[in-house]
Amino acid sequence: MKSPEQSIFDDVYAISLNKGYTTFDYKPQEQIPYPFVFVAQTTNTGQLAKAYMYGNVLQSLEVWHDYKKRRELTDLMNDLKSTLIQPRYAGDYQLALRSFNTQIRIDDSTNEPLLQGIIDVEYRYNRR
Repeated sequence: MKSPEQSIFDDVYAISLNKGYTTFDYKPQEQIPYPFVFVAQTTNTGQLAKAYMYGNVLQSLEVWHDYKKRRELTDLMNDLKSTLIQPRYAGDYQLALRSFNTQIRIDDSTNEPLLQGIIDVEYRYNRR
């Protein structure tokens, strides 16, 4: 059986892929066309009560795009967010949104500035 954080990671990764976005589980080092989605950090705060597992998972996504395409970046982030905030199952776990946070940063570590959109989604999970 998968852990809650792996189930949620896999679910979020699949959501991004199914929406047609180039999606990675690592930050690519080679030249990749923009935009792309990087399903990043996962944090699990779980508890066990007898045979019942529940807790919270914080899943982060990074969306990278060209600096001059902010509107496309925000549209992509909103498209992902509209699905990520919906109640659903991920593997054996029922998910309910606790909170979400979005931010957009300018990354000037390359020759051409980039936009980095960050989506943090926190889920409350229960094992079914």
